[in-house]
Amino acid sequence: MPVKWKASASPGVRYYEHPERKHGINPDRYFSIRYQHKGKRVEEGLGWASEGWTDKLANEKLVELKRAARLGEGDRSLREKREKQQAQELERQERERQDITVDRLIAEYVERYAKRHKVRWEEDERALKKDVSPEWGQRKVKDIRRADVVRLLEGIVARGAPVQACNILEKCRKMFNLAMTWGHIESNPFAGQPRPAPRPERDRVLSNAEIKTLWEALDSENIVMSAPLRLAFKLILVTGQRPGEVIGMHRREIDGRWWIIPKERTKTRRSAHRVYLSDLAMELLGEGEGYLFPSPAGGKPIAENALALSLRRNILGKNVVKKTKGLAGRKRHYAARKAEMPVVINRIGVDHFVPHDLRRTFLTGLARLRVAFEVRERIVNHSLGKLERTYNQHDYDREKMAAMQRWSEELQRILQGQVAKVINIEA
Repeated sequence: MPVKWKASASPGVRYYEHPERKHGINPDRYFSIRYQHKGKRVEEGLGWASEGWTDKLANEKLVELKRAARLGEGDRSLREKREKQQAQELERQERERQDITVDRLIAEYVERYAKRHKVRWEEDERALKKDVSPEWGQRKVKDIRRADVVRLLEGIVARGAPVQACNILEKCRKMFNLAMTWGHIESNPFAGQPRPAPRPERDRVLSNAEIKTLWEALDSENIVMSAPLRLAFKLILVTGQRPGEVIGMHRREIDGRWWIIPKERTKTRRSAHRVYLSDLAMELLGEGEGYLFPSPAGGKPIAENALALSLRRNILGKNVVKKTKGLAGRKRHYAARKAEMPVVINRIGVDHFVPHDLRRTFLTGLARLRVAFEVRERIVNHSLGKLERTYNQHDYDREKMAAMQRWSEELQRILQGQVAKVINIEA
């Protein structure tokens, strides 16, 4: 129904009363002012009494607008005031986008992109905070130049980490591309930047003798490694799954003889991945509940980088280097630690490898057993071509079971120092 306006005690101010809502003991009132602007009669609403408006405040606002119109100064209408405030807010937001620091960009990249699109987003966050934030954290993103990029990457290479320098280049190139999309910068200083060092081809595969030596070391008291990490290395070799997927394993993902990795934890993120658990895998898993590789902090699994660090400690004799602020500080710290480092003792007894090399060893073993290519690819959940994904809907469960059990038996022979007979497993 139409509202019923009432004139107030102040000329040019009127109000209407809410049919139900009260303000105190009186009905809530909505105030409006009427005045001339550019030769036209204008009426603009102000607000409710329950929001703080009174007849007196409405009159003061009306007097202010009339004075501004008479003197030609200030806002001559509420609409002009709103438009000016909106323009100021847009200007502030644009200024804020232009003045964003690298630390804030890293946080925005992690929240808006990495957490949504990357299974291992923590690795991006850790790498950027370790190698980029100490050098550029408080600098404005728009002030980063190509020369800064070259110095940053060369510094990482100089400390003996060429692979990490390549990783930082890729992560920063993506992050600064997104900064352009989000309106923080107009150009990307990482665009067209060549790799600071060749990325070495990863082809490390453990021999049968090395597999046996590693397994025996994991069972011995000679190495400095927690029981969950020892088990994780064995399961990576037995199942062939990605180290991050293994280390995050939870009991609820086990369904009988199948380990069902949720799609959120897979690299492809397309669907859940089914991994058959052989007799050896079931023996290793035991009866534990919750996370099978729990962090000492509780409520989460061990960090994935703990695997690589434990190998460095037990094969190369290296300890974790504490974080030191700034590139120069890190260089001094590394030099000091190197001078103090004792003679390297290889407690495991094999040449250095990284956790992912166990996955490559697993795949190479399946190929040696003549497991068909399409079966191997599905066991390790490699990304398939679009046509294959679309038209081949066979689940390969039977083939996976046969291959995984065959590999389990092959491992048993390797650990006993025997050589397997090759049997074809067709897709």
